[in-house]
Amino acid sequence: MAEEDSTIEVDAGARRYYFDVRESKRGDKFLKITDYNKRSKKKTEMFVWFDHVNNFSKALQKAVAQIQGIADHQCEAGPQGFCVEPTCGKFLH
Repeated sequence: MAEEDSTIEVDAGARRYYFDVRESKRGDKFLKITDYNKRSKKKTEMFVWFDHVNNFSKALQKAVAQIQGIADHQCEAGPQGFCVEPTCGKFLH
């Protein structure tokens, strides 16, 4: 691993996530994200190239905000039985 390369590890119960900053042989930087399932020993990898990192980061931040917004509210049933919060959509009846 080159000096510039780095790894951030996130332990999440039965899963472990790795965020690796790497450099290709041509010198292009990229982010390698690995989802490792400890039980099945399976891993899935995804690569985000440097020129896509900003858009990827923005999309991830929006998704996290939606998840946190859903988790932070109390569901209230609308006329059809679904939560009235538009980003939630839980069926309550």
